[in-house]
Amino acid sequence: MFSTKQNFMLGGAFFVAVFGLVAYQSLRKTTCADDAHTVLVLVDFTDQIGDDARGAMKDHVWRIIEAAPDFSKIIMRPVMGLDGAGQMMVSSPVQACRGEKPGPGTGFKGPAKKARESWAQFKSQICGATQGDALDLSCGHSDRGASFFEGKYAKSFTSPILEEITGNVSRFISTTNGSWDLVVATDWKQNTPNLNLESQSCDSRQSIDLSRIPTLVAPNEKPLSASNDQARKSTVTSLFLLRQSMTDAEANCLESRVAQRFLLTHLGPSSVVAPPVFHR
Repeated sequence: MFSTKQNFMLGGAFFVAVFGLVAYQSLRKTTCADDAHTVLVLVDFTDQIGDDARGAMKDHVWRIIEAAPDFSKIIMRPVMGLDGAGQMMVSSPVQACRGEKPGPGTGFKGPAKKARESWAQFKSQICGATQGDALDLSCGHSDRGASFFEGKYAKSFTSPILEEITGNVSRFISTTNGSWDLVVATDWKQNTPNLNLESQSCDSRQSIDLSRIPTLVAPNEKPLSASNDQARKSTVTSLFLLRQSMTDAEANCLESRVAQRFLLTHLGPSSVVAPPVFHR
C-alpha cells in the first residue's frame, strides 16, 4: 500500500510525464506550415535528357533540398510546351514536406528511428526508390527507381521556358516576405512566338528582346523579394542542360543574354548561383 503522500507524488509525476509528452508532440511539427521555406524545382522536359545529365542534376537538386530548413515545402514541376495539336501539355506538381533531417548524432531508437525512416521515405519519394531505401545511396545513383526526374512526356513543339518560370513562381513562391530556393534546369532555348531561339543560334551580336515575356509584378512595383529575416536565405540556381549540338559561343550567349538577364530582371533574386553544366 502506498501512503497518501506517495500517491500524491506518483500522481504528480504521472501528470508531469503526460504534460511533457503532449507538449513534445505539439512542438514537434509533422507538416509544413503555410509560411515555410519553399524549394521550387523546374525541369525542362521539352527535349530529351540523357542518363548522365539526369543523374548529375538529381544529385545537385537533392543537395539543395537536403540543405533546406526542416519542414520546407518541396514543389517540383516539369516545363512542357504545346503538343502536335497545339494544346498545352499539363502535369500535376509533385509536392512534399521535407520533414526533419536526422543529425549525425541521431540515434536509432524511438523518435530518432522514426525520423530516420521518414527521411528515407522522403528521399525515395524525391529521388526514386531503391532496395531497402538505403540512406547512403546517392540521389542520382542508377540503382534508384523512377522519380519525377525520369518523367516521360510527349514530344513538345514549343519551349515556353521563360513563361513557365514566371507562371510557376507566381503560383508557388510568395512575392512578399517568404524565403525560397528556386532551381531551374533547362538549356534556355526558348521557343515561342514571343521569343524564338530555336530557329537560330543565340548570338551575342543579335538583339534579344525579353520585354514581351510576362513578368511577376507591375513595372513600377518591387520584384520578387526574399524574407526580411536574415536567417532565412533565398537563392536562384540555374542548371544548364547543354545540348550536344550547341557550340560554346551559343551556350555562353544563352547563359548571359537569356538566363542571367531574365532571372535578374524579371525575378529580382537575392542571389543567382553560377550554373553548372550538364550535357543532355
